[in-house]
Amino acid sequence: REGNRRAEAMALINLGLAMKDTGNYEGAASYYSQGIEILRELGAAGQLCQSLCNAADAELRLLDDVTEDQESRLTQIQAYLDEAKELAPSVGPVALQALWHCYGSLALARKDHEEAETYLYRAVAICARHGLRHEAGEATEALAEINLAKGLGPTAAKLLGLSRQIRKESGKTRTEPEMERFGRLF
Repeated sequence: REGNRRAEAMALINLGLAMKDTGNYEGAASYYSQGIEILRELGAAGQLCQSLCNAADAELRLLDDVTEDQESRLTQIQAYLDEAKELAPSVGPVALQALWHCYGSLALARKDHEEAETYLYRAVAICARHGLRHEAGEATEALAEINLAKGLGPTAAKLLGLSRQIRKESGKTRTEPEMERFGRLF
């Protein structure tokens, strides 16, 4: 029975990931929340932490497209991340870097660049210690975005070049929605 529930949760999470890759963040958030409910029941800390971060990320991406209900969305994102943070002592590096990256993205959405940098540097440090190249590229790109917002174009350009190089070495390319977002940012 528990094996079936875990398989159901992972199927929902994977559907969420597929939705996110196509740019359907609303659908992704819905599938993640369904999977999260099951993972909570099962007490699957590592998978739950990562899924909470995925849900927070989907909600963060919706902030770009939706103008109404921003504050309740930010509150939901904060709740997902706070729950994930409680699981942090028992999760692996992939989930932990995702947690700090999402906290950084939330701070960025709230225009708190200093807090965002602090969290993103934590994420990059974990990536460096554990060889998480693709994730390091994403966090470095977010740091470039912060430097651009602070008016530090040359630093942003260096970080962007570093991010591009890391991503290329990781072998993982951007999805179409990521390319569009990337184009809008830079």
